Amino acid sequence: MSTIDGCCVDVRLPLVGGRLRVHLSTATFNADRLVHGAEHRSFRRAGGRTSMLTLVDGNVVYIVGVFDGLLSTLIHEIDHVATMALVRAGMDPRDSDGEAHALLVGELCRLCGVDNLGMIG
Repeated sequence: MSTIDGCCVDVRLPLVGGRLRVHLSTATFNADRLVHGAEHRSFRRAGGRTSMLTLVDGNVVYIVGVFDGLLSTLIHEIDHVATMALVRAGMDPRDSDGEAHALLVGELCRLCGVDNLGMIG
């Protein structure tokens, strides 16, 4: 996997496979997409963006941009990743009242350092 300056998270997705890479700037997000074979695209302004790319070796990388720096945007984009990853693995994210989806979102948040923020309340 190529290293892109500005990638603040690069982790393997548990159980369903693939990699999650998180960027805080549009420049590094777009550079990572290009490195992994995506065509250049101009995205409308948004607080965040998620791209799922299938590599030539069949592996998948989920490239996330959190451009506004908000925790809520990170969690929103992680939700997209969890949904795409479960569907790719042949699972319906709604099965078992969405428990597999919720567990994957929680684990990806933990891997992204969200648990380091402390307790709520």
